[in-house]
Amino acid sequence: MPWALATWGKELWERWVQDGGGGGGGGGGGGVGAATEWERTGSLLVCRTADEAESLRARETLLSDVHGVSARFLDAAEVEVLEPALALGAAGGALLVGQDAQINGRAAASHLLRTCVSPPLPPLRS
Repeated sequence: MPWALATWGKELWERWVQDGGGGGGGGGGGGVGAATEWERTGSLLVCRTADEAESLRARETLLSDVHGVSARFLDAAEVEVLEPALALGAAGGALLVGQDAQINGRAAASHLLRTCVSPPLPPLRS
C-alpha cells in the first residue's frame, strides 16, 4: 500500500505541473512547476559499507523488477565519475533513480495555500 500511495502522489504532482496547477493557479510566468521549484533531477542514494550496498542492491531489484522504476546500482568507481567529491571506499556505491523529481517543500506549501484561498468577497450592499 505505501508504494501505491507514493506512486499515486508522484503521478498527481506530474499531472498538476503539466496542467499548470489547474483552475488557473499556475503561480505566474513559469506555472506551478516554477512556483514549487519542481524539477526532474533524479536521485542518488549513497552507501559506504557492504551492508548498505546490499540493501541498495535489493532496493534496485524492488524498484526495477517489481515496480517498473528505472534504477541502477553504481559501484564506487562509477559514483566517483558522477560525483568526484564523494570518497566512498571500495565497499561504497550508490543507487541512481533517474525518474525522481524534487520540489521545494516550502515553496510548494506556499503555492498550495495561495491557490486554495479564495479571494475576499465584496462587501454586502445595504
